[in-house]
Amino acid sequence: MANSQDIVCDIQENFTSEEETYLNVYDAGDRFAIEVVYPCIMALGIITNGAFCIVLSRVKQMRNVTNLYLVNLALADMTFLIVAVSEKLARIIASPVQLDKTLYGLAGCILIPFIVNCTYFASIFIVTLVSIEKFYAICRPLQHRRISSFERTVKLLIGAWMLSILCSCTFIPGRANVVTICVQWPADYADIDLPSVVTLCTSINVWNWFQHVSNFLQSVPFFVAAAANTVMYVKILKTMHRRVGAQDDLTEMNNKRVQVRNQVAAMLVANGLVFFLCQMLFQCVSVALAFRHLRTPPILTVAQIDKALLVARILTYLNSAVNAIIYNIVSSRYRSAFKETFCWRKARRVHPRPRVNNVDNNQDLLNPESGQSDSRNRTSVADNSRNRSLETENTLC
Repeated sequence: MANSQDIVCDIQENFTSEEETYLNVYDAGDRFAIEVVYPCIMALGIITNGAFCIVLSRVKQMRNVTNLYLVNLALADMTFLIVAVSEKLARIIASPVQLDKTLYGLAGCILIPFIVNCTYFASIFIVTLVSIEKFYAICRPLQHRRISSFERTVKLLIGAWMLSILCSCTFIPGRANVVTICVQWPADYADIDLPSVVTLCTSINVWNWFQHVSNFLQSVPFFVAAAANTVMYVKILKTMHRRVGAQDDLTEMNNKRVQVRNQVAAMLVANGLVFFLCQMLFQCVSVALAFRHLRTPPILTVAQIDKALLVARILTYLNSAVNAIIYNIVSSRYRSAFKETFCWRKARRVHPRPRVNNVDNNQDLLNPESGQSDSRNRTSVADNSRNRSLETENTLC
């Protein structure tokens, strides 16, 4: 037990009731989540996102504009999981008190939330950029052909990361103050090795409400991105439905078109639901925390907040771990590339596929624009197939 006699305390705290102590000490549920569930999700995320990066580095056919976005998303997800989960593991090992930050001091109070926030914002911005790419590739294909390029994608990604860094910097004042608390625990807890000195990361003294404002501002990019992505997804699905319905005379191609449409729709719905629903609870809790102090009694009790955050973090971590799994389930091309990269037996190589409705047939559905380079390298086909291709192209115009 730490000796507080030689330490200058900013606050003296005397917990006299068992309830007060319980709310500040990790319980069995907290320990199970932090020591078992979180590390399992982190391991899953490292494996899945790492595998996705390896596949794209080894299979040349998978190197395209959209997958460049997804590699950055995978790196952001891995960094987020490693830093966020490792920080919680280190804290629970170092101290049985939930909010005790004595382990890493002021530097950790600033640096760790900065990295977590930066990767969190980067994920939101990159997912939105992917949706914009899908929107232009499907709804405005001619314009997309003119503007889509590797250089443009690199510039957009640099902009997304720079904006993420800028947003993360605005939250530093909310964690840039270290407060030392000397705690007197109830006599019933004398047999537990509870520290007599606890360190907390708090907001700077200039503005006491900064922590509440930062909780609200943290959620603004999420809800704006959720609204923007929803609008784009609806327009994409409507465009896909309208184009397939307008070409019913090409009956021999109907099955292919329906398959492509269904796969694209499934990918859009899966990506949107997983990303935004998994993070929705955490963002709602953040908004509730921002306005909690305005009401007496507060909107949520401390115990309710702790349990809600426990579940919200599990969902948020899962979101960062399952993206590559979704790609593998929905995309036949990614499955082929995965087999080619990791299976012992010689797998069928991933080849460019003929395009249907400006979307590659059986192609990775995250890459609607990748058919542009494929079309330049195709040899001539039978006259009737060429006529149908021209007819489809004219319809899309």
